[in-house]
Amino acid sequence: ESLWKIAVGVDSVPITIKLSVDKQVASAPEVSVFCNDQKVFPETSASRSKLKEDFQWRMPFRGTVKGLAMKDFFEVRPEYLGQERWFLATLTEQREDGLFKAILQMPDGKGGFNSVDFPAVKVENLREAFGAKRPISLPQRYLELYVPMKHPLDASLRIDGEAMTHFFSRPTPPPTKQGNGRSRVLFSVSKDRST
Repeated sequence: ESLWKIAVGVDSVPITIKLSVDKQVASAPEVSVFCNDQKVFPETSASRSKLKEDFQWRMPFRGTVKGLAMKDFFEVRPEYLGQERWFLATLTEQREDGLFKAILQMPDGKGGFNSVDFPAVKVENLREAFGAKRPISLPQRYLELYVPMKHPLDASLRIDGEAMTHFFSRPTPPPTKQGNGRSRVLFSVSKDRST
């Protein structure tokens, strides 16, 4: 049995994928696949089934918009104004319902600006702030499970065809234990760069 618990994105709800392989018949093991306790394979009412070919399952998910949390990377057109007025904005969150939380820089009437929170901005009211001022697009991505027929225990997870392990990360340099001072990364390279 293999079990994966995956959270795709920062604030997403984790999903659980469970692969069970019954190897009582060594030449043709029986397999079942579940996602969040819902059966994905076999598609029949049987609890397990032999693979007749490699099994592939895809689950779409919405990718994260480029520029999220970058100060003044976007412009927002407030819906209530009813006209083409765009204001510099920082997107602070990409919500599960497809809307965005943003902080807009709006004129204060005295020649300055105030930061104003907008908790629910539609994607059609967003664009990049610089250059061509392109509207933003939400990338559609895929989580893929691949189970080879001959060796089902060698199953793998991929995102858009790339191995899941390529998306693992951790802070570098690691935070200091006391929280004071700076973390450092030291490299030592020989003159001929062989080591």
